[in-house]
Amino acid sequence: MNCPRCSVQMCIINVKKLINYHMHDILLEYEAYECPACELIASTIEQTADLQKQMIEKMGEV
Repeated sequence: MNCPRCSVQMCIINVKKLINYHMHDILLEYEAYECPACELIASTIEQTADLQKQMIEKMGEV
């Protein structure tokens, strides 16, 4: 995948992000693409769908 901002080849990274939902901390882990030149982070439709499913599952546990 090429960066939409600067056209450099992007690399797949694993992202861990802690969010707060109704005063509960939820750790989300997902794959995304990062541009080594401009540090833009982007994801595919499939990666975004997986993240949304994970969020729904974890928020339902709260």
